[in-house]
Formats: sequence, C-alpha cells, structure tokens
Amino acid sequence: MKARTGQLTVCRWDLDKTYLETSFESLRELIKVPFEKGSDKRAVPGVVELIRGMHRCSIEAGYRQQVFFISASPPQISRAIREKLRLDGVEYEDISFKHQVRHLVRGRLDLLREQVGFKLDRLLAGARRVQPGARELLFGDDWESDPFVYSLYADLLSGGMVPEDCEHLLRRCRVHADYRRSIMEHLRRLGPERPSVAGVFILERRQRPGMSLEAFGPRMKSSGNYLECSLWLHAMELLDSQGVVEVALAAGLDAAVATRSFERVVAAAAGKQQAARARLELARMALIEAGLLDSEVPRASLPQRARLALRRQLGLDTAGSLADDSADGQVHTAFVPDYHRLVDSWSANARQERDK
Repeated sequence: MKARTGQLTVCRWDLDKTYLETSFESLRELIKVPFEKGSDKRAVPGVVELIRGMHRCSIEAGYRQQVFFISASPPQISRAIREKLRLDGVEYEDISFKHQVRHLVRGRLDLLREQVGFKLDRLLAGARRVQPGARELLFGDDWESDPFVYSLYADLLSGGMVPEDCEHLLRRCRVHADYRRSIMEHLRRLGPERPSVAGVFILERRQRPGMSLEAFGPRMKSSGNYLECSLWLHAMELLDSQGVVEVALAAGLDAAVATRSFERVVAAAAGKQQAARARLELARMALIEAGLLDSEVPRASLPQRARLALRRQLGLDTAGSLADDSADGQVHTAFVPDYHRLVDSWSANARQERDK
C-alpha cells in the first residue's frame, strides 16, 4: 500500500532467522549466541539491502518510516545486536528483548519457551506508542509462531478479533497468566484511532506438514528469499527497482532462481497476474538489465499497462491492491483465520500440551 506524504510507516521485524542467521538446532550452537560479537553475527542474505532500500525510498517519497525489532533473545546480548545493526548501517528506533535470565532466576521455566504471549504483548505495547493512522508492516519467519502472532495482532487492531475471544484463544495457546493480563490491559487502553497492518511478510525457514501459510489469508505473503519479499514491496511502491536489484545481488541468486522467484510472486497474486506483471514491470526490466532475470520473462499486456498508467495519472491507483487484496487501498477484515484451529500448529505450548 503506497504511503502518503507525511504518513508514518512502521516496520516491525523479528530478529532471529528473519534478520540474523541464528541457529537453535543444537545446545552447543545456542550456548554460543550470548558470547558472539556483532562482527560474528551474519544477516540473512538480502535483508540489510531491503531495509536500507526501504529507508531510502521513504525519504525520497516524503513519508516517515520507523523500524523496530523484537527478539526472544535476552537483553544480555543487546550490545552485540546493536553493534551488528550499526555495522550493517541499519537505522532503527528500538529493540525489544525477552528477559530470559530473569525468568530463569525466578524459576519460571514455562516463560522461557513462551513465544505467542511475549510477542503479542510487545506488539500491542508498540501499537499504543505510535501515532494514530500509522501503517504497519510486519516481518517474520515460519520457524516458530510469527505467522500466528502477526495475523492475530493485525485482527485485534482492525476489530476482526474482539478482546473477549482473544483471551479465550490465549488460554488455548497456554499463554502464561502474566502475559495474558498484560495483553488484555493493552487492548483495553488502545483507543479507536489505532494503527493498521498493511502487510505481513513471512520468510520461509521451516517447512512442516500442516503449517501452510495459506490458512492466514491474502494479507500474509510468504517468501522463499528476500527477492520475493522485495517484489511484493515494489508492487506496494515501498521499494524502487534499484532496491530490488540490490536485494537480488545481495541474496546471491542466479538468473534461474530469480526467475522462479519472480514468477512465484506473480502467481501468488491470485486472479491478478496481469496486474502483478504491470506493477512489477520496472523491477523486471531492472533485473534483466542487471543480468539477474531471464530475458524471456513476459511483461504485462499492453492494455493492462495502459490501464495502470492511466489510473496513476488520474490519482486513482492504489498500490496496495495486490498486497492487501483490497480495491480501495484500505485494509479489509472480511477474512479472519480460524485461530482456534491453528493453535495446535503454531503455538509451541499448545503443541506440548496436546502431545502429553
């Protein structure tokens, strides 16, 4: 969704496996994390160029953009994280860390693995601090519960999920009472003028049976790499073609992989493939010129390109029509996922309770 001049766009990013190549596969790898320096940490290929490109485009287009990070890692590693972001040249407002050591000292081991409650609490706390009318973009991965939490957060802001149903759902997720109380307090204090979620972008890091992202509806866009994510943002006019090329180069994709990624984004625009090709035309040409895309990738039909150009000239175009499935640029709430059905797949605590 194209941001208006002066409008605030808030980007909320998960850190582990979304921005940083963090490994949790073994205890040895996990123990290493607190002792790493900023220079030891590796960013996911393409993510730095994506964030910097969006920042540059926001300045050129005249709208404000803020970046926030949320991490389930303890604040004891914040120095290394901040050093890494400084080395990457990424500007941001704040980082929320999880107080794991505090939970451990107090013997609250159930809070150590709590993801749904922690992230939803931090998101709602952030929503209370941004200006009314802000548009939010949420970035995460499918390793744990980001799709579930981000979608639920978006529906709580829009009214698609009411607080009473949310509290019942949190109990189903086995969210700790402390988090539940904090979340419900945030919801009570949210005024009628609240931010809205314009897009949810999930990086595919873990494919598991029964965990398809399609269940979350058209608001959520999954990407196999950051080129695909950059193309969605390009279609929303939040990243220019130069930014798309920079992401593709940093991701280290060859022309064959980039072509498959391009066509995947087009195919995902259900019923709007020609419109998608029209919106991605500048990116298509830039990628071909850089030798990063098969020159045989088709462009949109001439009538579709002419229609898009005319609508833009008349000020009738809504750049979010591919990303939020709307026709007027507003975030629609007609589709609300069946969260109670999705609990067992996306809440680690609920899965553990089910498998006892």
